[in-house]
Amino acid sequence: MGATMSEAEMAPVRAWLAAPLGQEVSGAIERLRRSPDVQQIAVMPDVHLSADVCIGVVVATSHLIYPQAVGGDIGCGMLAVALDIESESLGDPRAAGRVLAELGRAVPARRRNRRTVIQQPEDVTIAALSNPSLESIRRNEGAVEFATLGSGNHFIEIQADEENRLWLMVHSGSRALGQAIRDYHLSRAQPIDNRPPYPRRKFRCGC
Repeated sequence: MGATMSEAEMAPVRAWLAAPLGQEVSGAIERLRRSPDVQQIAVMPDVHLSADVCIGVVVATSHLIYPQAVGGDIGCGMLAVALDIESESLGDPRAAGRVLAELGRAVPARRRNRRTVIQQPEDVTIAALSNPSLESIRRNEGAVEFATLGSGNHFIEIQADEENRLWLMVHSGSRALGQAIRDYHLSRAQPIDNRPPYPRRKFRCGC
């Protein structure tokens, strides 16, 4: 059995929470605090349980990288886009329904609902990935997944501000390519000693 770490030896945690943490999430974060080279942890308002490292946490290390902490939704984030239209334009429920339906068709949740392939921006395609197998996924799978929304807590919605101006709010991420990048680096990472037992599959890459 490994030695028990004192509170002073564990990584400090800063949290921005909208609600108290559940017991399983709290336990996962406590295990993460004990992991080698974890220096600090930040917990975001959307934190929720995942297979290894909770989604919605930021982990600071000095020389190790945990692919599980990077996760499979690389680049996941939110974007608000102002529209040149006022909220009264959607006052009619039928008009609002048509707009939402068209949004769903233009930005499908899944690739199987994709009608056309959208060309990826040049700054996305010219950035080199770390392995030819990942480049192949980007050219094929990534081309179909690009501009799809995803599932889970991803969403696209229309909001109105205090001046009745409409905004488009989008929450999405890297889709299948991000998972492929994570899994590739997990396959190359080195297991570290199991003190204490976190994560369930604990691997690191030296840097």
